[in-house]
Amino acid sequence: MNAGPPVTVPVDGQEVLLREDYDFSWLADFGRVFVVLQGSVSGCLGFGVEKDGARHYLRHAGALPHGFFGDPAVAVREMRDAEALYARVRHPALNPLLSAHDVGEGRVQVFPWLDGYPLSPPQENYARFRALPLVHRLAAYDMLVDGLAACEREAIIPLGLGESHLIVMDKQQRVALSTVHRFRQLPCYSAPGRTPGTPWFRAPECSQPGTALDETTAVYAAGALAFAFLGDRIDHSDALWEGSPAMLLAARTAVAPQRGARQPHVHAFLHQWRQAVADFRLPNAPMQA
Repeated sequence: MNAGPPVTVPVDGQEVLLREDYDFSWLADFGRVFVVLQGSVSGCLGFGVEKDGARHYLRHAGALPHGFFGDPAVAVREMRDAEALYARVRHPALNPLLSAHDVGEGRVQVFPWLDGYPLSPPQENYARFRALPLVHRLAAYDMLVDGLAACEREAIIPLGLGESHLIVMDKQQRVALSTVHRFRQLPCYSAPGRTPGTPWFRAPECSQPGTALDETTAVYAAGALAFAFLGDRIDHSDALWEGSPAMLLAARTAVAPQRGARQPHVHAFLHQWRQAVADFRLPNAPMQA
């Protein structure tokens, strides 16, 4: 669908690209906008704001971002629904929701600002991440999947997992999720249309409308993340795998097309993965306990 030329709305010297004009005067209450994170298929916009020396990340629904053809009211409702998820699970790998506010006909959520860069886009970010030492990526991966396991304890699965929401913080050897906006509480079903998120993190059942999803859907995402961190994130070939054969076996099992062939839940995958990592030694750089 052709979105046509965007409507450009200036905010603190930044440009917001929309399908139609929108009032962002409420942003002044949160501080000065230093970056705009343009809209996505979710219908949300992101803003980096600074006030009194503190930086925050704002996620907003209610406008019509350029390229978004959904209903802003639905985007607002989904944002409200997601707020219950933040109340149920807290983990260092999940950026915490600090507050949420109605702003005009929209909704805005306030998070801490994560001082890092998205896994992608642009593609150069992913290459930068893969250039990090393997031990750093292993540590970051373990914390991230531990976060998915924390979600699992609350019957929450990572639908809509996207690379743009995976924020890499090199110095902390950490990758955190900036939002769990499209995560879902079980029981839930695959959407009639395209399930959101980066394609290679979506299990096959997510492409079968009306299919009941379960913990093995989250296991697939965990395995796909392993290939993103240590191998080829798209075709899962052996050629670029940097871990051990036992780690590769854990990851391959997790991304099996047949749900019954995967580990039954993220905790089981994480147990197998950690055992494989414990038996693995980096050349000239043994893992720290």
